[in-house]
Amino acid sequence: DYCAEGGDLGTSTGLAVATGTNAGFTNDYESTAGNCSSYGTSGEDIAYAWEAANDGCYTFDLYDSDYDTSLAILDSCAGSELTCDGDSNDSTDGYNGLTSVLEYSFSAGDQAIIVIDGYSSSATGNYSLDITNNTPTSDIDLGSATGSAVGSADNTGYGDSDLSNASSCMDSVNAGAEDVIFQWEVPSDDCYSVDTENSDYDTVLTVVDGNNLCGGEVTCDNNSGSDGMSATVQLTGFTGDLYYFVVDGETAADAGTLNLNISAG
Repeated sequence: DYCAEGGDLGTSTGLAVATGTNAGFTNDYESTAGNCSSYGTSGEDIAYAWEAANDGCYTFDLYDSDYDTSLAILDSCAGSELTCDGDSNDSTDGYNGLTSVLEYSFSAGDQAIIVIDGYSSSATGNYSLDITNNTPTSDIDLGSATGSAVGSADNTGYGDSDLSNASSCMDSVNAGAEDVIFQWEVPSDDCYSVDTENSDYDTVLTVVDGNNLCGGEVTCDNNSGSDGMSATVQLTGFTGDLYYFVVDGETAADAGTLNLNISAG
């Protein structure tokens, strides 16, 4: 029975929550061909039981494994496949381009079976499974406020978050600046302009969907403001929608007081 021969991980999260080798196990689970395994047959696999301790967007990765992996999550023993991944890990991230990473939203108490597989029948080696809760969290809650400088802070001491480093607007600039994350709830159906005008350093602004735990980036901007250093975005909001505004610096040296302005219409 492939359901949990690796054991029960409980609600574990962190680095290397499960390690070992898939060599010597049988091919109990056949991953989806062409996406999460080769068009032939997937390799030897081992599975673990796991439970989400909290509501969240969880990332499961096999970054530090030394063979061509496949990774799948089932809703129960012999149940439906919720998601899977073969080789989406990019070698430019500093890994080998053959390991697996996926993201899925769970509610507290949800149980799952994590299947660590080989991408092909010959793929065996040592695996290391990481599980992290990447649900956005805010530094400052703005409520539903609008107006000039509704959010103002000195970014010193806030740290460099994963949310800012994942922004598509950071691809061409240097990550590493400390960022401030604002939480905001839409007060009424309208179009909104959000900007960092009158901040005293070069800012990057990223909007993250707060309604879906794995919602991801909505939009971002770098240097479209009137002074060529501030950022501005437009979004359509509906009453009660939740957003996170991530204000970062263009370079690691950018620091100072930022202003976040929100206007309707």
